[in-house]
Amino acid sequence: MNISMTILTEKGDIMALEETVLDGENMTNLLKANWDISCTSYRKLAIGTANCFTVNDGSNTYFLKEYQSYIEDCDIIREAKILEKLKNCGIPSTDFIETVSGEKMVKYKGHRFVLQKYMSGQSYGYNDFPEEMLPQMAVMLAKIHIALKDMELPVDMDAVWVNGDAVSKYDNILEVLEQHREDSLYKQIKEDLLYKRTVLQKNQNIFRRYFEGITYSPSHGDYQGCQIIGENNRIKAVIDFTSARKLPVVWELMRSFVQTSHNSRNNAKIDLQDLRHYVKAYCEYFPLSDKDLNAMPYVYVFQLLRSTYGYKEYLLSNSEDREGLISFAFWRTKICKEVLGHIDEI
Repeated sequence: MNISMTILTEKGDIMALEETVLDGENMTNLLKANWDISCTSYRKLAIGTANCFTVNDGSNTYFLKEYQSYIEDCDIIREAKILEKLKNCGIPSTDFIETVSGEKMVKYKGHRFVLQKYMSGQSYGYNDFPEEMLPQMAVMLAKIHIALKDMELPVDMDAVWVNGDAVSKYDNILEVLEQHREDSLYKQIKEDLLYKRTVLQKNQNIFRRYFEGITYSPSHGDYQGCQIIGENNRIKAVIDFTSARKLPVVWELMRSFVQTSHNSRNNAKIDLQDLRHYVKAYCEYFPLSDKDLNAMPYVYVFQLLRSTYGYKEYLLSNSEDREGLISFAFWRTKICKEVLGHIDEI
């Protein structure tokens, strides 16, 4: 049987950490053998750290996700349960389509795959979520927290993490950097790493105190505009709960604003009035204590300061988009400086 395969790759902020193991032929075979779907075309989506595709069989469109190799069965099983819980609580998302043998996922060449119905509507990149929808986005995050409040999820940013050593990571990555002295970005990378290391080493005990007594909740884990499907300027669905964990509420709250706001994304500047409106919209559904709100910028920037994400991947990984990853790392360091420069005002 001859199948006409059209491969369309969108241009944009590709952040996939690993190369896909699929090509036109094994994509077709994977879909047919496991979901009895005859693929006529597919499109690789240019966003996210996993490899994601829309798939068409001539009549219907589906969403195929190829997880990173470090994602395990338990992570996907957990995500399936979260999607079911959200559906039962009226939070719009999309279930996994079972295979012909009744499984939620498929393993192929060391990667795991799931298939979902394609959610029609407006999808967003990293820089184009409508500003007027930010309050809706805050409210939806609060509703997710309410819906998931009784779910048992792994805890991130717990006491072990808060009190753990992060400075040594910078020592290690700075050693690696010295093997790349001819890289055109060597100077900027070194300046950033030394800056973050110095601020972290000097202030980490101050930041740690702000974690005492704050609210943790089961949460999306990577909530931002690119995880939203919109329609007619309304939120139609929230996608991708792979990173769901029990987290400090104020971390997800501030991170989601910074990752989505145009001024933050494009200029590494935080519009304090817009942030206050975002937090206020959230608190109308999920009230937070003064302790939480006072801790918010310290909790957020502490996580950024501890992270070498982007620098490490640029220097050590075979990611298909090393340039995108290092650009993201540079942006996050600028955000660190922006938050620390206004921390008493936030």
